[in-house]
Amino acid sequence: MSFQKARIALAVFVLLPGLSFAAVSPEMKAWGDGPAKYWMTDEERKDWQSIDSDETAQRFIDLFWAKRDPDLEKPGNPFRARFKALVSYADENVSEPATPGSMSDRGKFLILFGPPFKIISTGRPASEVSLSKPPTIGNEVRDLQDLATQAWTWDKERLPPVATKSFRIVFTDQFSAGRYKFERHLTTSNIDDLVRKAVQQAIVHPELKSAPPPAAQTPPP
Repeated sequence: MSFQKARIALAVFVLLPGLSFAAVSPEMKAWGDGPAKYWMTDEERKDWQSIDSDETAQRFIDLFWAKRDPDLEKPGNPFRARFKALVSYADENVSEPATPGSMSDRGKFLILFGPPFKIISTGRPASEVSLSKPPTIGNEVRDLQDLATQAWTWDKERLPPVATKSFRIVFTDQFSAGRYKFERHLTTSNIDDLVRKAVQQAIVHPELKSAPPPAAQTPPP
């Protein structure tokens, strides 16, 4: 092999990981970069990076939701419906400058664990808010945009299934710009374990290799 051919072969080899998405539409790419990524396992992230067409992307997405559907024999998918409701709730209530709420640090944990039972905010002025409404209703978080620190606590009836006791996640707006960042050193120490458990427990059909056909709607009596 000539030196020039060897250089070309090496260049192609280096570029191969990035070429897998060359034939995937921006809409499909956006799905994998969106809030659905919070629920991906490490293996699913790896598989998503190897997607090379819209067709394979759609098969991946269909299987992704099917694995998390509590009852494949019934039409609809409650897990996906709740996910979409929480994404909308995050976008409406915790959006930040140039960042949709569902793509913010606060939005990530809201989508993974559901709305917190309580938010304690310090700054201008300090306040305490208890979120008692379902995620499809309410403005509870919206009024806290100008506060410097928010401590979100999951407790009592708002404790997600993966937790056995209350836990707290802290966010700070260090530059008073409305951009709250997750503060690991102020947060419950086992938060990474809770995230992993939430992601794993969401998969109720790990045996699936492809998505089954959608369940038929039951005709009205």
